[in-house]
Amino acid sequence: MNTEQDLELSEDEEPITAGVVLKTLESAWLNEKFAPEILPHQNDMVECMLGQIQHMETNIDKLPKNDFRLCAHKMELCRIKFIISSYLRTRLEKIEKYSLQILNEERQRMESETNYLTPAEYQYAQS
Repeated sequence: MNTEQDLELSEDEEPITAGVVLKTLESAWLNEKFAPEILPHQNDMVECMLGQIQHMETNIDKLPKNDFRLCAHKMELCRIKFIISSYLRTRLEKIEKYSLQILNEERQRMESETNYLTPAEYQYAQS
């Protein structure tokens, strides 16, 4: 990470802000929620925001207890955690409900190396 607000994806890509990652994740969450089939995973965005959450929690711990910003930051942190958990929960519900179909489709995608499931989701679907 370059600064608090910038997240660097790789050397040849420009850094993107946590806000852009959050908007992308919100969009992925809503798309996943309203799509009848499972969509490609956004694991990079989830991992990025989980790292940002840890950074935010560290900063929150440094604020004085009577600081007004503390309440606002905690609310934003709860909102981000809700989006991530709802996104992951929606994916797991689809995997539980349509596991055979999703596994068949994922096996076909493995040949073209465009997986929609993370390795953990794939293992969960198999079990």
